[in-house]
Amino acid sequence: MRSMRSRKGERWGILTLQDMTGVLEILAFPESFARLENVFKSNAPLVLKGRVNVEEAGTRLAVMDARKLEDIGQRPPGVMRVRVNLESVAPGVLDELKELFATKPGSCSVAFDLVSPEGAVATLRADQRVKADQDLVREVCRLCGDNAVRLEARAGQV
Repeated sequence: MRSMRSRKGERWGILTLQDMTGVLEILAFPESFARLENVFKSNAPLVLKGRVNVEEAGTRLAVMDARKLEDIGQRPPGVMRVRVNLESVAPGVLDELKELFATKPGSCSVAFDLVSPEGAVATLRADQRVKADQDLVREVCRLCGDNAVRLEARAGQV
């Protein structure tokens, strides 16, 4: 990776991407470079998203996003859906869930699928947002049942 300065004095970079099939020049313009410089410096295998430019001088990629390959699939879920069977749930569980969620603030929204004894389902969105880690999921399953939690990605999220 070579760091450069634009005419306006902004930093941008030229990177060399190499795999078993060849070498590709990557351009990271100022906005992308500022946001992704630490990812580039990690020297780890990367997954890149960008715009391919085929020119006489060769093919280049103008990078828009980059993630370490090891981080793929580790993005936080967008929605944690909690299935609550109203017939079998213990009294006070919703209050316990509210208190539990307060201890795990984060960016994941929460939706409750309330299932009536007849099988009808009503979905309610909670105001709280949580960090849906394994500990939280385990505790919610303890309160609501083994298969009570489903984690969903946000639209457009990989």
